[in-house]
Amino acid sequence: MRLLSFNPDKPDYKRILSFLLFFIFGFSSQLFSAERTTSQKTSIILQKNIFFSPLEKKQEKPGLPVFISQIPQPQSLDKTYTLIGTFIFIDEREKTTAVLKEISTNKMLFLKNGDVVAGNRIIEIKDDGVVFESAFGERFTLTQSGIKSSQPQGQSFYFRVNLKTAIETILSHPEVLSSIKITSIDKDTHGFKVEDIEPGSIFELCGLSPNDIIIQIDEILLKTPDDAIFAYKRILQTGKKFTTIKILRNKKQMNLVYILE
Repeated sequence: MRLLSFNPDKPDYKRILSFLLFFIFGFSSQLFSAERTTSQKTSIILQKNIFFSPLEKKQEKPGLPVFISQIPQPQSLDKTYTLIGTFIFIDEREKTTAVLKEISTNKMLFLKNGDVVAGNRIIEIKDDGVVFESAFGERFTLTQSGIKSSQPQGQSFYFRVNLKTAIETILSHPEVLSSIKITSIDKDTHGFKVEDIEPGSIFELCGLSPNDIIIQIDEILLKTPDDAIFAYKRILQTGKKFTTIKILRNKKQMNLVYILE
């Protein structure tokens, strides 16, 4: 199987590296090959000893560049702006307007679809609120009484990733990829379980912990490695600047949001 080559100097390296960073735990066709057994079941054999293999403990190399860091949760829009009202023009939708007030200055903003407020883009103006999409693809509605979220349940944690430093570090120290062990759950259940993870590894810095179940990447549920390959292709096609991994931890959903820089 041919491995892709990555050139950090190419203009579109961000789109390619987003796959490498978030699928290094074994979902890529670059990291596994499939063997068909006599019982017609597919077993996954990874080149990085990630699935179905003991976790080889390695001593971390000192002085490795830090390319991922957790950042504070973005401030809720209703902490800085209030919705005064909306003007809906049924026959002339382009005239539909939302009126927001900046709390700190009392400045009035007259906004239309597509306008951006504090990094959040207006995607719909309705009678009872304004629907925004954040820089991370999260949708919520600002009403006169506050925020009404349309996001999936679960607490979100945010990380900033320097992709150029990430690829340079991984290419020069490929052993960092062997610091996690992941197994499938069963054929009827979505997700992959983190069986073991090396303390201080890049996977721990990414927010993963032992016994986490990785269930979804963006909108794509994970049941087989093919699902992750499809997620990878979607990232390549869209050139997204963020990726969200949904996990179950102690039976509670959590969202790990990565900002790609």
